[in-house]
Amino acid sequence: AQNLLEELELQQIAVLLDANLSCRDLLGRRLGGMLWRFMEVIPKTPEQWSNEAYWAYLQKLQVDNFGRHGCFFVLERLGIHKAAQSFAKRADQEVRRYIRGSNDALKDLTHQ
Repeated sequence: AQNLLEELELQQIAVLLDANLSCRDLLGRRLGGMLWRFMEVIPKTPEQWSNEAYWAYLQKLQVDNFGRHGCFFVLERLGIHKAAQSFAKRADQEVRRYIRGSNDALKDLTHQ
């Protein structure tokens, strides 16, 4: 299983980890290593955001998200912590209110 994991790319590992498979510990360690590398190269200053090497690295990753576990890991490392339940509830209500009032095509998504 370890050799197969070495062949998988970040996006594939993130999806598999979120599927809660029996090999989730192996997947988690592999994803963790890949995300540590990502955290090492993420720009630390405004000037670094225009660095061509960083953008080339992102293109090479070919990933649109890190999955549920990976996103929580990256956000935590960046100092962005989970919002309080009361804030999340208010935010959900505001998003639903905005959609109902502003977008006819999405209104049916907010009726629960």
